[in-house]
Amino acid sequence: MTELKTAMHNMFRMAAISVVSLVLSGCDGGLCLFGDGSSCFSAGSKKEHQGYHAEAADYYGKGCVLGDSASCNRAGEIWVGGDVPANYYKAVEMFRAGCRNGISDSCRRLGLIYRDQFGDHRNSLRMIHQACRMKNQEACNDLGHVLREGFVLPPDDAAAMDIFARGCYGDNASSCFFLAGMLEERKMSDKAFVLYHKSCTLKHGSGCNRVGEIMVKNGEAQNEAGEFFRKSCDLGFGNGCFNLAEIRFHGTENQDFREAVVLYSRACRLNHGHSCHILGEIMGNESYYVGDNVNMMHNMELSSLYLQKSCELRDGDGCNDLGIIYYSGEHLAVNRKEARRFFWLACNYGNADGCVRLGRIYQDGIDVSPDVLAAEKYFLMACDRDNGEGCFRLASVYMNSSGETDESVTDDAYRYAQQSCSLDFAEGCRAVGEIFDRGIGRELDVVLADKYYDVACRMNDGASCFYLGVAYYSGRGVPQDYDRSREYVMKSCELGYPQGCTGAGIIYLNGKNVEVDPALAIKYLTLGCSLKDGDACYNIGVMYERGNGVPQNADTSKGFYGAGCDLGNTEACFAYDDLSSRVPPAENLSVSEKESGPASPDEGENASSVSEKAVGEKVQNAEENMTERRDGVSSEENRIKDGNAERNNNATVSSIPPVSGSGDRVSVNTNADNAPAGGSVPQNDKKVKKSGKVKKGDTVRKTVRKHKT
Repeated sequence: MTELKTAMHNMFRMAAISVVSLVLSGCDGGLCLFGDGSSCFSAGSKKEHQGYHAEAADYYGKGCVLGDSASCNRAGEIWVGGDVPANYYKAVEMFRAGCRNGISDSCRRLGLIYRDQFGDHRNSLRMIHQACRMKNQEACNDLGHVLREGFVLPPDDAAAMDIFARGCYGDNASSCFFLAGMLEERKMSDKAFVLYHKSCTLKHGSGCNRVGEIMVKNGEAQNEAGEFFRKSCDLGFGNGCFNLAEIRFHGTENQDFREAVVLYSRACRLNHGHSCHILGEIMGNESYYVGDNVNMMHNMELSSLYLQKSCELRDGDGCNDLGIIYYSGEHLAVNRKEARRFFWLACNYGNADGCVRLGRIYQDGIDVSPDVLAAEKYFLMACDRDNGEGCFRLASVYMNSSGETDESVTDDAYRYAQQSCSLDFAEGCRAVGEIFDRGIGRELDVVLADKYYDVACRMNDGASCFYLGVAYYSGRGVPQDYDRSREYVMKSCELGYPQGCTGAGIIYLNGKNVEVDPALAIKYLTLGCSLKDGDACYNIGVMYERGNGVPQNADTSKGFYGAGCDLGNTEACFAYDDLSSRVPPAENLSVSEKESGPASPDEGENASSVSEKAVGEKVQNAEENMTERRDGVSSEENRIKDGNAERNNNATVSSIPPVSGSGDRVSVNTNADNAPAGGSVPQNDKKVKKSGKVKKGDTVRKTVRKHKT
């Protein structure tokens, strides 16, 4: 009796479930359960409209089994993915059934899955060809591309153009667009333009965009081109929105910055990666003003989201910017691993700057083991994309790799340095000059070297201007000319090259073809010291020790000697120890001691200028140390160096500098009114290395010191 009750309970339960199912799915669901395929399709459509895509796929699948072709095709489309997790095996089963039942789109989609998911080009071609024979023009277009690219069959452009022509004649917009592209490749621009225009008339967004691009290229009115871009944008083509935004943002007619931002946003929503990148830049700029005081909202969180999306859309610029943000810790926590990943993505998405930055990370061993081969690989990738810095960095790798003795290596160094120079990268031209200046794999030729330095200097490379200044000062490769020397050295300082500022200070201290001016000397030397040139700090120390144009002050002198020592100047280390041994701290001096004269007769000599002997020593040092000075570009650069003249810069910048040549320079205001206060004691005065750089047995320098060039 109990078993009978249980059985009846289950029957009623199943009946209730069936009733509920019929109510939820309507009559079509009930009829589907009883074997009506078209009802299954209707029930699936209702479920899909309600957002139940998996249940809809089940109904479509039942309809397909019951012989409803439309159900097969729709079930396959759902299983391709998007609304449900992709299941290509189920999709193939559904499309194969649809194709057998005469649905041409099922045949085409089956062919695309074979090609894109399984790499089966032969079966893909068979299914696409079958769909084309069933008058599916999109399949015919696919077949045209297969014939162009030569998968399975040999390339056949004539057959491809014939297929596109027949499709275009039948008013297929895509066929017209593809045929126009092939004609444009063959320099048949007029016919191509007509077909692009026809494809636009047939509502092909890419066609409208291309019409606008051709008009802009031909110099036609931006407003007329803009109408085609707007039509392209309205047809859902992101590049059309982007091009119209560019006209509104940068154009000469009807600029409208607010509309430009709206259009960039619209393009970004249409998955145009570079538009997302531009929005990220706008939102990330702390004071972004355009037009008539239009203030764009500064929102770093939103900026990062836009950059993230641009990178996901394979925009290399967006990935590169994210790498910079993670590397520098600007607005986000420093994460060198993430920075390296984004630089790698940027490089692989075609951004040459990302390749350069990645190469520098491996070259310097920043949070990774140093790997010269990896650095060389990424520099080469950048150079192959016509990035001047990439070629320059590659040249530096070759010049440093084998002691400059391997002929093939030095030939590569010269070739890549020349390529960098031809790409208008100033440091590349300087590198070619250094190759001739030092005779690396080439005959020594200082005249030719100076010509390349001149090219680089005109491109605002501070180091090259300084090299020319030294050349004119010493008459090496050019006629000796102190006035021109001063011009080049001053320009070098204005471009932020530390030794240029030091050289300018020495010039005004010496008075070669210029009036001796200790005030200007201290100004430029202070600039040089602030830019981390140890020679400048040392010379300021000498001036304060001797009271040369500044009040005599031993403690201030010691401060500058200490700063110079920390920056690798050995003479400054000796001078610091010497002065410390002779002069007690200022707070321990009596009033009479503070007011007393120099410690020895030698120190009381006239210090208005350096003696002729000292000037001769400076000129000689300038000639002998030409290579040393030309290698001291800055500790931030992986520069071309001779292996034994590298400065020990204890203030190495931890961030990767900008990739552009101008970005590596420090802007220096040489206006006397705005110069740093002469003689201000460096901040590291209390942390001076007192004797660490002086080896045991070294003789302490004599009391009277000469300025060092």
